[in-house]
Amino acid sequence: MSERSDSALLQAFLAGDLEAYDDIVDRFSASVYRLALKFTRSQADAEDIAQETFLRAYENLLKAPKDLPLKPWLMTICVNLCRNLARKKKSFNFSDLEKSDEEGESDIAGKIRDEDLNPLEKAKQKENVEHVQSALQKIPEKYRIILELRYMEDLSYQEIAEILNLPLNTVKVQLNRAKTHIQTELK
Repeated sequence: MSERSDSALLQAFLAGDLEAYDDIVDRFSASVYRLALKFTRSQADAEDIAQETFLRAYENLLKAPKDLPLKPWLMTICVNLCRNLARKKKSFNFSDLEKSDEEGESDIAGKIRDEDLNPLEKAKQKENVEHVQSALQKIPEKYRIILELRYMEDLSYQEIAEILNLPLNTVKVQLNRAKTHIQTELK
């Protein structure tokens, strides 16, 4: 993958360098797929949405502003596609921030795993992860989305506001409410 900045990749693509678009896809495909998987809880749907995200991005980049921040823009496309799918399916469930890998461990468990833990500590840690995941399922969907974008995707408040098409202050308020809901559920 190229070491060029997002802006340099965008400028190269706009100048006709199609390999720059491959670098954009390589750089952001994991994040887009992961976000789609969190929303859909279906690998097939997440793959379709990720592919559609990059197809739409390719079709619209030439019309985009030259200083476009790529990650928030791609995440916005992905979120909108997930919402469209939700409307089509009607019984759409948002994820509990868990994606199982081949060993059956969740992303959250992988992020907080310590290989030096003894079996008792590992069991307690797994119990804590399950408790948090259960609490996440009990909070309103709009708060789960904000938490996912902020803490799992590490996006700024401004980027979240752009992705969800919300005012910045609304994002801050909803994030505070999300934290309150999680704290209440964890008690």
